[in-house]
Amino acid sequence: MTRGGALDHRPACRWPGCERRASQASWGCRHHYFRLPPDFRRGLWHADREERKANGRLGQAWYAVAAAAEQWIAELLAKQAGPKSRRWTPQRELDL
Repeated sequence: MTRGGALDHRPACRWPGCERRASQASWGCRHHYFRLPPDFRRGLWHADREERKANGRLGQAWYAVAAAAEQWIAELLAKQAGPKSRRWTPQRELDL
């Protein structure tokens, strides 16, 4: 919903955990869209432009690029959630 109480029909950002809204023609919110590698952004833009011109809506190519981008994000987040560093902490010293 928006401030005036009207429903917000903009799509949600596709980045996992993000609750922001995207513009009607976008894959995700501005912050997360620009975290995608340029090849994904180009692919999404090109597929959107070509398919909307031909069919008036998104098609298979756009969804294929979006799925590849979401797979890249999953791999990125898995790397970031990998093994935690073994930095010194006061609690760790007490445990020894």
